[in-house]
Amino acid sequence: MIKVASMIQYEAAIPADGPKIGAVTYNRLKANMPLQYDSTSIYEAGLDGRGPDQVDYTADTPYNTRVNPGLPPTPIAAPGEYALEGAMEPVDEPWLYFVLTDTKEVTFTVSYQEFLDAKALCKSRGLGCG
Repeated sequence: MIKVASMIQYEAAIPADGPKIGAVTYNRLKANMPLQYDSTSIYEAGLDGRGPDQVDYTADTPYNTRVNPGLPPTPIAAPGEYALEGAMEPVDEPWLYFVLTDTKEVTFTVSYQEFLDAKALCKSRGLGCG
């Protein structure tokens, strides 16, 4: 649960996103899907003294949740109250994807196509969605 909360802490744009990101995380784990959270690879890059723009998302490393299913080997942040609550009490939604679509707005989707549409919006707004 602490690992999940640490990812929520890093990924949430606002505290209300905590239980939503918790739902996505547990839904993906249940489906044995890679989490695909950039935050885990960014964390690992920081351990090696590299910045977020120097992450190799294709590398087979323990923290690369794009290629490895399951949780990273350690927490990636110190979770606060909303992140812990999001990990302990996720919302009951079928979401499998989320992406930042405005400075403090995250879009949650069930389908991959909806995710791609939201990701295109993120890119068009220059929010760092690679």
